[in-house]
Order: sequence, then C-alpha cells, then structure tokens
Amino acid sequence: MENTRPQPCGQADVQDAFHLEAVRDDAGRKALFARMCREGLTGCAMYAWPHPREDDWLHLVSAPGRLLLQATAPDGTALACGLFSPWRGRIREFDFTVFRPAFPLAVPLARAAFRWVFRHTETSALWGLCPVSNRHAWRLATACGFVITGACPPPAGWPGAASTWTASSCSARRRRWRAP
Repeated sequence: MENTRPQPCGQADVQDAFHLEAVRDDAGRKALFARMCREGLTGCAMYAWPHPREDDWLHLVSAPGRLLLQATAPDGTALACGLFSPWRGRIREFDFTVFRPAFPLAVPLARAAFRWVFRHTETSALWGLCPVSNRHAWRLATACGFVITGACPPPAGWPGAASTWTASSCSARRRRWRAP
C-alpha cells in the first residue's frame, strides 16, 4: 500500500488522504463493481458493454496480466479504481473510475495511481481510450498530462451518432525513461 501526501479537498464527506493498493480477490473486485452500480458509473467504466454485469466485470479485471488498483480513504472507503491492462511490450492501457464523493480528488487520485504503476511494475507508458461523450474523462486525462491524439470513427454499421465506440486515445510516458 502506498501512502500519498494529504490531498485537501474542502469537503467533509471526502477524507483528506488516500492509499493505493492492488485488488487481488473477487470479494474486492465485486465490491468495486457494486459501488459503480450504486453510483451509476458502470456505463462510463465499462462503455464497451451495453448492459455490464458483474460476471463481465470479473472477467475483465481478472484476465492475466491485468492490475486493478483501488484508492481508499483512511477509513477504508473506496474513492476510485483503475484498471491497467497489458497492451504491447511494457505499455499498458488504463481505465480510471472515480466515485462520486471523490470527484474533487480525481486528478490527484489518477496521478497517484499512475505513479504507483510506474514504481511497482515495469510499465514504460500508459494510454487510454474513451468515448467522445465522456468529457469528464477527457478533462481528467489532459489534467494528468496526457495528450488527446485523435478520434476514431464508429465502426461500419454501428447505429447512431452517439456511438460509444467513437473514442479518443491519449498517451503519456515516464519522465525519466531508462533503457531496458
């Protein structure tokens, strides 16, 4: 578990510090999914599924090489979670979900999670993909130093202009890169 510097947020219901740890058991994974469901966040966190179910989530986060991080307040309340999936070589794709009471802490939570991944894994770069309609994710990514590199058109035959497959990608790399 990594202790972060206190992050003042100005809200009594959100703690002023948080901890990061890998979630390695189904009970912890299920608790995060239940929290996303209660807060109506599954459509953002699992945008590729029309109606995400718990077994979809467990399959997604339990696949080989995937790392699920949880940020918690000192009282154990989950504030956010991040899924870091292998992509190519030492590059990981990320998805980051902040729970509603912790929205004011989104940027420091995400930055701390990215630092944790670089410190505790051999990851050399991160990239993300999100629906165009998820402007909160776009703002969070750019606030964390990512660059929006483009938008993908919807696949042929995909109905509607509000397609969740219309997405942007972003990428960033370690500040201090070292040769393998």
